[in-house]
Amino acid sequence: MGIDLRQSPLQIWKEQYAWLATIYIGIGLITTAFILGYREEGILGALLMMVPLFLLRISQKQYVDRTREAVTELREKNVSLVKSADEINQLSDGLLDTLAEIIDVRDPYVFGHSKRVTNYATTIAKKMGLNPKQVELIRKGGLLHDVGKLGISMDILSKPGSLSSAEFEEIKHHPEIGGRVLETNPSLRLLVPIVRHHHEFYNGEGYPDGLSGIQIPIEARIVSVADAIESMASDRPYRKARSNQYIIDEIKRFAGTQFDPKVVEHTVRLLESNEISPFSNMTSDTVFAKRDKGNETS
Repeated sequence: MGIDLRQSPLQIWKEQYAWLATIYIGIGLITTAFILGYREEGILGALLMMVPLFLLRISQKQYVDRTREAVTELREKNVSLVKSADEINQLSDGLLDTLAEIIDVRDPYVFGHSKRVTNYATTIAKKMGLNPKQVELIRKGGLLHDVGKLGISMDILSKPGSLSSAEFEEIKHHPEIGGRVLETNPSLRLLVPIVRHHHEFYNGEGYPDGLSGIQIPIEARIVSVADAIESMASDRPYRKARSNQYIIDEIKRFAGTQFDPKVVEHTVRLLESNEISPFSNMTSDTVFAKRDKGNETS
């Protein structure tokens, strides 16, 4: 073996056989005990020396059996825990979907908005090569990005026309409100950066904190673009949904000011190839709108 492996016999012994040393010593001691017993008492002495060995064998078997039972029990519990975890995840996803619908129902012109934003955002994230954990954060954050609107007056949310300056200032509080709501829940706390910062501008002129560039979490930058796409692709009481080419031109126009240029670059490719198709799930009698004051991509 030493010649074949080009190693010294001592090194091979240390790596492959050294662990057998205790077994060899034990066997040697047992053999010595048998010899001594036989010399002193003959066959009876040898038989007496076997009693501890039988007891040891019984103890060993009991130990192995109990260990096997414990391993089987742990395996069954693990399967049960995995099943429970899957059920909890499904329940959590169902609750997030329901909450997203509740958020949208309060704003009668944008029903389904949160799910569509989520679909666009996750598609963009995958296109950009974000890891699965980030994509999952974006999926959950997209569903809840407007949760802060639960704290906005229904008079403002249901207003059919453009908002006044004062009303728009109140609407601008919804990312901050949403962040505070989620911060109180440990399981949703990771979504706070997305919810709080999805209206920040790449040039620092957004709200609520005036973050800029890479200070804005990448997940929030992606949701921001997805939010704008859904807004422009939806009918409003005072205008029809914009065309696909219009949406492409607008997000390119605001790249570097409102939007992250890298996110825009990947999004444009998706829009041009119809991998994101904002109009595929809209019907002629469905009205979706957002009444944010200012430019239409906000």
